[in-house]
Amino acid sequence: MQTWPTGGRGPAPATAPAGRAWAILALVAAGCGVASAEPAAPVAAARGTPPGAPAAADPAPPAAERLTLATSDGIDLAVWYYPVAEGEQAAGAAPVAILLHDVGGAHDTVEALARNLQAGGVAVVAPDLRGHGASRRDEDRGPEALKAPDFASMSAAAGGRVRAQAEQRGDVETVRGWIKAQADRGILDMDRLVVVGCGVGAVVAAHWTAIDAGWPDLVTGPQGSQVRGLVLVSPRFAMRGFTISPALASEPLRRTLPILVVAGTKDADAVRIYDQLKRQRPDGWSERRAGQGSPTQSPKLRTGARPTLFLRQFDTDLSGDRLAVFEPRDSRGGSPGGVIAGFISAVTTAAR
Repeated sequence: MQTWPTGGRGPAPATAPAGRAWAILALVAAGCGVASAEPAAPVAAARGTPPGAPAAADPAPPAAERLTLATSDGIDLAVWYYPVAEGEQAAGAAPVAILLHDVGGAHDTVEALARNLQAGGVAVVAPDLRGHGASRRDEDRGPEALKAPDFASMSAAAGGRVRAQAEQRGDVETVRGWIKAQADRGILDMDRLVVVGCGVGAVVAAHWTAIDAGWPDLVTGPQGSQVRGLVLVSPRFAMRGFTISPALASEPLRRTLPILVVAGTKDADAVRIYDQLKRQRPDGWSERRAGQGSPTQSPKLRTGARPTLFLRQFDTDLSGDRLAVFEPRDSRGGSPGGVIAGFISAVTTAAR
């Protein structure tokens, strides 16, 4: 049985974060994306376009690359990697997000979000989870037949003290191993890793993030606790016996890790999960519920302190993958993709 840490090191909270990072984070609950945090850069001038001439069209983003990665229990995962364009990436390795779809979905049901993040300078790795999409085998009966052990296998990472030699490497852990290999080559930054999950994918994301924080440090360095933020879009409290409760009880999720919960008006589980986390962080929350004109935050928030828990509820009955890619007609209140991008920008900038 997988266990979760209830104490220990956990992700180190960012110290002395960049002012811009926290400015963006402060706007997250208000529904503003990265573009709201600062004026647009003079793109045309930077590219050398003569004054008065039409601005050059933005180049197409790099094409997604399809990968096949094998889990320890013999599943060939189909995985899509959305690399960052050279012009969109700051000096050094790129921040990276693991993006997990809902049950019944696949990488393409959240691809619009992946492209949004990619355009903002965040590399994205989006697997088709076992039993879904191109990862579905001939003998698989489909997502509707998946049960608690199958979902647990998606987040499994256990066996031994050396992570690279772990006996159990489930779907997310297998993706993490590939990211680690790219980080060793200087392409991706393991210290600026964010996990985004939708629906049941959010539950998988929470479980894996809690498990990740439990890996002990080695003499050569950390083996885990490199997740800088967790985004839960329409998280389910439980499905077919697979519950988020053990993950919520882990110390990083209870206390320290920056978390953004995105919900629609019918996402009762998402609000319930947020409210449970809110009780654990009475002095560190900020929220904007549906119908709320402006965000509110904890009255106990200390002067100069920053919230680490956010709720953004949108006035729509969409949920899961469909909510993650939702673009409201009235853009003044922001979009889920914009809020998620702003959160990721803040937590990965603060981690530098």
